[in-house]
Amino acid sequence: MKTGRYRYRPTRPVADRFWEKVNKNGPVPAYRPDLGPCWLWLAYCRDGRYPWMYYEGRPMAAYRVACILLVGPIPDGLHLDHLCRVPSCVNPAHLEPVTQQENNRRAVAAITHCPQDHEYTPENTGRAKNGGRYCRACSRVKAAHARRSIPLRPCEHCGQPYKPSDRRQRFCGLVCSRQAQLAR
Repeated sequence: MKTGRYRYRPTRPVADRFWEKVNKNGPVPAYRPDLGPCWLWLAYCRDGRYPWMYYEGRPMAAYRVACILLVGPIPDGLHLDHLCRVPSCVNPAHLEPVTQQENNRRAVAAITHCPQDHEYTPENTGRAKNGGRYCRACSRVKAAHARRSIPLRPCEHCGQPYKPSDRRQRFCGLVCSRQAQLAR
C-alpha cells in the first residue's frame, strides 16, 4: 500500500485553469503608471494578498505560474519582485527576477510612511540596533506617554511626591539620596 501525502492532480490544462482566474483589466498602479494595467488574480490569495494555484501537483504562487507560462522558467535562486507593488498582480511585465536580498531592499524602500502616516525623512528616521528603521515622531509620542503613565511616589527621605525614572529609584533627587546615605 502506498503511503504519503495526497497530491492534487487537476484534469484540465494549467493554462485553462490560470486564465479563467485572471482579470486583465485591473487598475494602473499609482506607484508605476508606466507599467500599464495590472492583471488581478480573482481566485484564492494566501493571507489575503498573494495569489496561489496548483501547478504540476504542487501549490505555487500564481505569478510564478504566469512567468513560467508566458516568459519561461525562472532562474534558480531568484524571486519575482512586483514592480507595481500590487501583490495580487500576475502580469509578467510587472515582475522582475531578483535576489531575495534585493527584493527585501526594494520592499523596505517602497514604504515611505510609518503606520501613523509620518513620512520617513532623514530627520524623522532613526536606526534601531538591529539595523531596522523607526519613526522618531512616533518614538517621541511613545516616550511621552510612558513618562505620563508612571505614578507619583513619595520620597523615602523627605516625603515629597516625585516621578521615578525607574522602579528602583527611592529618592526624589541627588540631595535626598546623598543625605539618606549619610544618615545610615
